[in-house]
Amino acid sequence: MVARCRDAGYDAPIEEDTCFDFDEVLDSLQGEVGLSADAVINCWNMIDDIARHAAPDERSRFSVDFNGSYDRLMSTTLAGKLLQLEPECINAADRSAAAAALSGGMLMLLRMVERA
Repeated sequence: MVARCRDAGYDAPIEEDTCFDFDEVLDSLQGEVGLSADAVINCWNMIDDIARHAAPDERSRFSVDFNGSYDRLMSTTLAGKLLQLEPECINAADRSAAAAALSGGMLMLLRMVERA
């Protein structure tokens, strides 16, 4: 994905090549076990970073908040612990919101690459 974005001319700063397995993260959001809030937040943040460089019509299809689900997930991550956030309970609505955000973000990415 990094190479395709660079080839497409998107000049978003990429700190380092990192692999995000969106399929695995989406599968974990739909299941009851194996959820890594860190992986979810990493993918969500990557999509958010890319959305900042997207055309306004693409950016409008991606939302970062989803009624506090992002914050609840963030509170259970290593970064949340370092920020001394009080861990909150992640519920089915949070899983669903995160899945919707990541799915919408992936569609945004695919459309951006197809347009290039």
